[in-house]
Amino acid sequence: MQEQQADDSTNELYEKAKAVVLGEQEASISLIQRRLRLGYSATVSIMNKLEEDGIVTPLGLSGTRQLTSRYLNNLASPASMNPNLASMLEKFEGCEGGDPGSAATPAIWVFGVEPGWSKFDQKSTEAPTNPLDDGYSVETQLQWIYNRNAFKLLAAIDGVPVSQYREFANRHQPFVQGSKGYFKGNLYPYACNNVSIWPEDAATETGLASKTEYQQWCAQHRWPVIKSWVDEYQPKLFIGVGNSFRNQYALAVLGRKTTFDCQEILVNGYKKRIYLAQEQNRKLAVIPHLSGGSNGLNSDEATQRVGEILREFLRR
Repeated sequence: MQEQQADDSTNELYEKAKAVVLGEQEASISLIQRRLRLGYSATVSIMNKLEEDGIVTPLGLSGTRQLTSRYLNNLASPASMNPNLASMLEKFEGCEGGDPGSAATPAIWVFGVEPGWSKFDQKSTEAPTNPLDDGYSVETQLQWIYNRNAFKLLAAIDGVPVSQYREFANRHQPFVQGSKGYFKGNLYPYACNNVSIWPEDAATETGLASKTEYQQWCAQHRWPVIKSWVDEYQPKLFIGVGNSFRNQYALAVLGRKTTFDCQEILVNGYKKRIYLAQEQNRKLAVIPHLSGGSNGLNSDEATQRVGEILREFLRR
């Protein structure tokens, strides 16, 4: 029994490491150590297994590894991909709504990791009423914790106290069909209940057997499409929600990884990190998640302070 549990734990770590390597498009021992908080020996063993499975190359003369082209080529190409995958590359697929703006009148974009039933009421286990409201009204959005905190953040960026977020939301109508100035989307377009889960129906619909393959497919095909949207509409600020996905946001917004300016605040004993990157007129901010929890923006004070940092960032 203990041996079986140990094997299950090892397999789980391996799958997590595999997802990290493919999601980040980087075959790095230090990356796996940072993301999974593993020791060096355990990480080397995982990396050797990734090499055995043909996912990463052997060590080169420089002491580094790369993702293997053989593994990358296992995924569908645009010419032959599943129609459901192809639909995920259509303009603004996987986005909830709002106004993408233009170069002349740029908007603020807020992107999460993926759509899904994020927490909407900590005391309820039922979905919000009318979640598919065609206009994505403020009334509907207020039922989700994520959206309420997004409204608070946007209010703070606008110089409004977060305590007045409802008034702000009713005045500016963020993400509502036909409104101006704010746009909402996701890195990964397929709606899941949990970012670590790839349900059976998803595998059937997409033809991709695992969440790892799906994430890799998005890195190859979805994120360049998001970058094309950013190139066309030139948002004045792109906010990525979820600090651990900052490199993925950089790939989607800037087309490559970047060095972030990390700003840290301390609120009620919890550290909150905000990652900022600016390249020419393109501003990217990656912030803690908005759905509650000690690692997220779980208080009005934290949200207010992060909003003020982003307000100042916009002035640069």
